[in-house]
Amino acid sequence: MCGSGTNWWSGLTPITKQRILPLETPAPKRPKRKPSARAAFRLDEIPVVADAMTGMYALRNRLLFRRNTVWGLRAHERLSMTIFDICHPGGAIKDSFVITSHRLKGRKPKDPTPPKQPDHYSEACHCPKCTLYDGRHQPKKRLPPAERHLLILPEMKPLLQQWLDAILRRVDADYSLDIPLWLSRKRGKGGVWKAISRQQYWHIVVEARKKVRLPDFDRHDFGTHSGPKAIATQIVKDTGDITAAEHYIGHASSAMTDNYNRADPRKQREIGLKSARWRWAQSAA
Repeated sequence: MCGSGTNWWSGLTPITKQRILPLETPAPKRPKRKPSARAAFRLDEIPVVADAMTGMYALRNRLLFRRNTVWGLRAHERLSMTIFDICHPGGAIKDSFVITSHRLKGRKPKDPTPPKQPDHYSEACHCPKCTLYDGRHQPKKRLPPAERHLLILPEMKPLLQQWLDAILRRVDADYSLDIPLWLSRKRGKGGVWKAISRQQYWHIVVEARKKVRLPDFDRHDFGTHSGPKAIATQIVKDTGDITAAEHYIGHASSAMTDNYNRADPRKQREIGLKSARWRWAQSAA
């Protein structure tokens, strides 16, 4: 074959030169899922996830997680709570408390950005874009969020009292109503007592969900926002009124609550499964 006068490699597939990335190139990041796209915890899953939270601070972590599924606060809202929020000056636990407007989402006013000149701009045009650009129409002012009134159920008080006693033993003479309710094991600069961070709470929930073994429970579907979503979903299920869930959670509109309620990966899988079965039955008939 070698003596035939033809090149033996002429019939082989040509090799395409590949691009090799340098070793210092960082790996591509996994796209993050929006908080609203997390699945809501079901009622039977909440105690299972709470029991999976173990360790020295199990009482704090379970309280924080269980209260989150009842009060429906966002991460920065619940971690900003102090002992004063739930206790009277005499030490007795309150029956309800208020999260004021300046501690809620949307508390910071946004500077209005000047609108861009539309391509078809004319002083004779009365469309919203042209009137907004030349000042004939003023944008609506952003209203601050309404304060939230939340209840402390009688069933919550014994565990809350246990945690308050644990805080008293920890901080000793520094105990006051200004101490963070969800106290961290670390102190801030200057030895100041501080609350756990949002990253730490995320780590607590992530480690707990890894231990749960339940049917139709994919740990990647859940995060810290699954707690508020659980109470919002339950309100819509019990009352059939999405406006009630809107006001309880503190959304700006019912459309936002509707999208919030629908953006659930577990619900989307259930809808896809029902649709596939119906299509299969129709095609087989």
